[in-house]
Amino acid sequence: MRANFSDNGSIPRGTNVTNSPDVVVNGQAPLTVQQLITLWNVYNWDPKPGLKNYAYGRAQSLNIQVPINAPVLRMYYSDAGFNPPPSSWVKMMTFDGSSETSPLQGINAGPIQVGERSANINAFGLTVPGTGHYCAISVAGSEFFTNNPSDQGGNFDAYEWITNNGAAGWHNIDVVQARETSLKYYNQDATAEIFVFEAHANKVPSGTTIALGFGDKKLATDSPTQSSKITSNYQVVSNEVVVPPHSSGHLLVHIDGKPLAAESSVDCRLYWTLPPTHKNYQQAVQNLGAIRELQQQQAVRLLLGNFTLIGK
Repeated sequence: MRANFSDNGSIPRGTNVTNSPDVVVNGQAPLTVQQLITLWNVYNWDPKPGLKNYAYGRAQSLNIQVPINAPVLRMYYSDAGFNPPPSSWVKMMTFDGSSETSPLQGINAGPIQVGERSANINAFGLTVPGTGHYCAISVAGSEFFTNNPSDQGGNFDAYEWITNNGAAGWHNIDVVQARETSLKYYNQDATAEIFVFEAHANKVPSGTTIALGFGDKKLATDSPTQSSKITSNYQVVSNEVVVPPHSSGHLLVHIDGKPLAAESSVDCRLYWTLPPTHKNYQQAVQNLGAIRELQQQQAVRLLLGNFTLIGK
């Protein structure tokens, strides 16, 4: 499942890991497998709040060099954020409520051949509780592996899941609906951890002010709101915070200025900073291939997720 339109199937994935075009929500209109595959590069994302939406996932067999006989799809949703643990995901059922899985199929029935594209036969039903932002997640499994998201736990597992799991797709992108947006984050470890939040403003109107703050009063005191006025075509606003063990909180993203146009975006990213003394430092260095940082004993950063706000 593509992490974004430029994803060629290489592992680990790079930046922009959660803008999957293969997580499809088509509002009140059902789609067939043939339509989903024929319109492979069409980005369907039209959830209707309070209504039952038709939801689908797409996948392509790229790295398994034999036919896949029994591929299935699972779908979930969660509150908008960066690294929600599986315990916070809400499981979707098929549209008729009869199953938590749906078979994946190519244009023709039968095993998925090497290189073949597929989509789920039976639509899932997505009913979001309100008008806020949400993340949708698709997870493909097969006779080779079940790809069960409940197997993960902890920050490093979350990082590996999102960057190394080619058979899962996340859709964390939505239209800006208010000046302030709340995005949830989690520290799943038993130790305090350093998180850095960045807002990457692309083609945002000059003069717009973007501010990053925290909903938790203590964190807001320790790490006051950071804001910048946009003066260039691409600009980054950041804020760093030490998050307590086994806790969650809300990043408050404030965008004050002209409404964002369709070509504008604010890509909010969560990076986890690991100093050389961190228990996961060696694993992180290996995953990143960060030889220079290792030699110079410098901290490294792992991307735990991103959520993109766009204009309309």
